[in-house]
Amino acid sequence: MKAPNTPLSFSKPNIVAKGSGLEPFQIDGRFRLGAEIGSGSHGRVFIAKDIFTGQKVIAKLERSKPRTLEQEYAAYLALAGGNSIPHIHWFRSDSGHHAIIMEHLGPSLEMYFNACNKRLDLQTVISFAKQLISCIEYIHLHDYIHRDIKPSNIVLSREIDEVESIKLYIIDFSVARLFRDSNRRHIQFKNDQHFVGNLQFASINAHRGVEQSRRDDIESLTYVLVYLICGDLPWAPLDSEDAYPCDSSSRILQSKIQTSPKTLCFGLPSGFATMLTYARGLQFSEKPDYPYLRQLL
Repeated sequence: MKAPNTPLSFSKPNIVAKGSGLEPFQIDGRFRLGAEIGSGSHGRVFIAKDIFTGQKVIAKLERSKPRTLEQEYAAYLALAGGNSIPHIHWFRSDSGHHAIIMEHLGPSLEMYFNACNKRLDLQTVISFAKQLISCIEYIHLHDYIHRDIKPSNIVLSREIDEVESIKLYIIDFSVARLFRDSNRRHIQFKNDQHFVGNLQFASINAHRGVEQSRRDDIESLTYVLVYLICGDLPWAPLDSEDAYPCDSSSRILQSKIQTSPKTLCFGLPSGFATMLTYARGLQFSEKPDYPYLRQLL
């Protein structure tokens, strides 16, 4: 199956302003920063070049004080070796920043989706879904939950001529956390937590302030799959990249509660609605049945 014929035209990233004093131009005397390709509450992301090898890499920088990038690096270390986890080349503090240097991959799934006129065909989404279920299973197997599954946190391999050859990676573990301790005891249920995730793709329990667990990653993934096929979700906020709740949070929560799985997945194969019903029905500490989820699709 060929990838969509629409030419992939991605917006040009911002260039680091020389003399801004905000970021160093070189990390460890080795990685030279180039174009900025993303930013958020947990750091800024740049294309960079290893000046010793000429290899293109990705650099994520954060001011040293918040220490969020240290926690993200710990997650990458725990997940190292996974087929859908990017390789980390380097991590250290330099010029008042923490920096992660990782392998350079292709565009995000959000960019690919936009380049395909905001609609992917069913077979493509099912192919992607099976990969992503397996990737989430791997993350959970290593005692982590991602807590921010969304198209911009999924990236493609650089080869995208054939849909079957596209490999997907999950990135950005800035809000990921361990759901089990070293003795493999599950975290305790709490219902007074701050919202973590993305308004459009977060689970109902995340909106309600319930401590997240494995079930929430599965619910978020289901919303992502429906979004990729349908082109939108009924509760789409004005800014789908909001990382924390705003005035629209309660409206989105009510829409998610009121929209049944069958209504949300109307016109799609029944497996999608079943997957969402299953995710919402899981108990807090219950392990999802990943083979069953793959079989549904």
